[in-house]
Amino acid sequence: MSQEPEIKAVDLAGLWGAEAEGLKAKLAQLRAGFRHNGTSGSGAEEALRELLELKLPASIGVTQGQIFDSAGRVSKQSDVILYDADRTPLVLTSAQGGSSLVPVEGVIAVIEVKASFSAVDLPGVIANMSAVKSMKKTAYFLPGDGAVEGYNVYGAGSVHPWPITYSLFAYESSSFENLAPAFNAANGSLPVESRIDNACFLDKGAMLNLTPVGESVPLPSQGTLHHFGRSPHALLYWYLAASAVWFQAKHYPIKMLNYLTSPAEARVTPIDVV
Repeated sequence: MSQEPEIKAVDLAGLWGAEAEGLKAKLAQLRAGFRHNGTSGSGAEEALRELLELKLPASIGVTQGQIFDSAGRVSKQSDVILYDADRTPLVLTSAQGGSSLVPVEGVIAVIEVKASFSAVDLPGVIANMSAVKSMKKTAYFLPGDGAVEGYNVYGAGSVHPWPITYSLFAYESSSFENLAPAFNAANGSLPVESRIDNACFLDKGAMLNLTPVGESVPLPSQGTLHHFGRSPHALLYWYLAASAVWFQAKHYPIKMLNYLTSPAEARVTPIDVV
């Protein structure tokens, strides 16, 4: 009688550990080949985008570029933009660099990438995060019956458009003993919906949010504290937490007509058909 083949459990930690080592090796290669920090930094951003493109479902697009809204505001360059690929028209995508112009209504998340990160870099990341989260999602085709679904992802009350989450991804970082008080002072003083939501420090661990009952969650809410968890599996730890939010993102169809700057732009000249 033939013996049933043994079914082995999937080693997620091992698989993602190999991916993490690949990212670290890529940064080392870039630093060895390029003298300019900006060039190696751009390569580090690209490496993370390529990994996320492989790991995320096709419904979540991955790009870099700028976000714009129907009020005319345009963000600075964002390292990684995750967007609703099924509903979001990319207004412009460069053939060489892969940079896109993405309407804010379809944006799920932004990830800011740092080759190295310390507490002195935190104010700049907060400024970039605040600029992105202040953009307004308004240009949608809403249900005809007026029923609009609300999302209470931050525990601060229901909001209509799915909010943009903001993550920090650092290949290398200073000690958690230095980072924790800096985050508590600068990021922790902001309203929960206006914070850096989570972070991956590839060489150390991840920053999530600790609830009063001791649960680590990807988004802050009322009463949560920053939780810096050391782990040899930082990439997996962060990805599983952050992607749990990304996978739930919901958007109505985007109404690009709202992006026209004046009614005259939508005017068409009738043609007489004989």
